[in-house]
Amino acid sequence: MRLVNPSAWATKPIDNGFEGRTDGLTYTGTADDPQLLRVWGNILPALPTGGMYSAILTDMSSGVTPTNEKKVTIADGAATMPATNGWWWDGILLAKGAHVTIPCIGWFSDEDWRIMQALHVVCFSRDTAAY
Repeated sequence: MRLVNPSAWATKPIDNGFEGRTDGLTYTGTADDPQLLRVWGNILPALPTGGMYSAILTDMSSGVTPTNEKKVTIADGAATMPATNGWWWDGILLAKGAHVTIPCIGWFSDEDWRIMQALHVVCFSRDTAAY
């Protein structure tokens, strides 16, 4: 089975709003105050009214947390957020010295998300993924 995510632009994280260091897909906080890494800001050209944003997080050091007032959840090596709240530019906070690698990121329709959850798949690349 293959699913396609045709609504996504690039799924590579970008550093909009993030002032730390970037090495490929690994981001490191450099300031004393937590720095926002806007994980989903480059995925879609318009705000969706449903579905979920999802990103795989690896190589996390301490100090990687979700944005407080938003509906971002970090659990089991993934960051997720409902796409219905309109806060597509929010993501995760990195404290000074904390780092995270984000190798996979995307937006998925409600139907795709249900299939992914049933198969215990959190995220796949922008174009396709094989199960």
